[in-house]
Amino acid sequence: MQSSTSPPPINPIEDLLKFIASFTCDYGELLVLLSTFFWSGHLILTDYSFKHFSLLASASITFLFQIMLIQYIVVTIGSIVMIVVIEETFIDFVILIQENISQFFWPLLLLSAVETIGMLLLAKGQNYAPPSHAAILLCLEGVFTTLGSFIFLPNETLHIYEWIGCVFILLGVIVATYYDEVENAHEE
Repeated sequence: MQSSTSPPPINPIEDLLKFIASFTCDYGELLVLLSTFFWSGHLILTDYSFKHFSLLASASITFLFQIMLIQYIVVTIGSIVMIVVIEETFIDFVILIQENISQFFWPLLLLSAVETIGMLLLAKGQNYAPPSHAAILLCLEGVFTTLGSFIFLPNETLHIYEWIGCVFILLGVIVATYYDEVENAHEE
């Protein structure tokens, strides 16, 4: 006759404490988490500025450029501070740029122009949409950047993890959009 042993009882508090005790987070993951707070703060502040200050400027192009200028100044100062604090090779990077400024000038100018157009369109679009919709659209930024680099850069390869990540992000956006539409249909 076999003796049956019952499984040990499940203790959710003990399991949670074991998980917390074994939880680890790398330096890069902490930076991503920190950047998430800055990113969401950016969306909220942009929405706030349009709701409260665009009445004065009637959401004109001049107002959009003023908002973008403030964003560029804050991001530039914040980036320089973070580079000096975090990067160990900051001085080497500055010397590299100074020695090769002719190679970096046109790509940086093009990048700035494209970024300016993108931020202008984002700010103008966010004037008509809630921050949650802007956040959903900005989730796709990584997907389009990855696919764009794969298409336009000749030596860029994507491993299976990158493809799976793009699919998960796309599925997440589709699911979030679908449930948002379902909730809006139920409210009406």
